[in-house]
Amino acid sequence: MNHKGTHIFLDFVNFNVTREDLDETCKYVFSLMEDSLTYTSMKNKHGKMVVLKDDTEEGFTSVILLDESHITAHSYTKIGLLALDVFTCGKTNPKVISDFIKCGLENKYPNIKCINHQINKRFLYE
Repeated sequence: MNHKGTHIFLDFVNFNVTREDLDETCKYVFSLMEDSLTYTSMKNKHGKMVVLKDDTEEGFTSVILLDESHITAHSYTKIGLLALDVFTCGKTNPKVISDFIKCGLENKYPNIKCINHQINKRFLYE
């Protein structure tokens, strides 16, 4: 089976962040997402990060829309969960992006642990 896209999912635990550090943490993760693109030819078409504190479970959500798909990060920081996904549907290998972000997270948060790393083929065709 042929494919046009590749989708990577990473699930992290031990990503506990205090309420006081939540804004700065969201900015840091978003900057990793943006900076990861410097190692690719992909273009950031639109980015948005939202810190969630009062009207929902504490954490953040971030997305970067790319010319070849997207990068997202979602967290539940009180219980230490972070989910990252990187989807590309062109020539760029999303592993370059996910590895950069994972390395940045592990350097800054030494207790973080990736417990799920899936690589899925998308846009399948015969």
